[in-house]
Amino acid sequence: MSMANNLLDKFPEIAKEWDYEKNAPLKPEDVSFGSHRSVYWKCSVCKQSYSSRVSNRTAPSRIKKTDKCPICQGKIIVPEYNSLKAKYPDIVKNEWDYDKNAQLPETVLPGS
Repeated sequence: MSMANNLLDKFPEIAKEWDYEKNAPLKPEDVSFGSHRSVYWKCSVCKQSYSSRVSNRTAPSRIKKTDKCPICQGKIIVPEYNSLKAKYPDIVKNEWDYDKNAQLPETVLPGS
């Protein structure tokens, strides 16, 4: 791949969030910055891994909107990280009614 078109050279800040473990053996220098391939990213803030297309991370309209991952934004629930049960275990333990609630507290975001 030409140097000008790969993710690492064109978007080094985004490439820093590449999840090398889940994407192995693929590396950011092996992928075009405009690729529609879905790969795994590791958020520098929450340290969680999530899947997204390379082009969704590098599109100008996406970069300007936010640099937060979908987990930090509360769009993806990671049960042991950002669910109601993970964030407020005492409240869930003392107040969650498993019989009356159709959902489990690990599948609900706080504030929903």
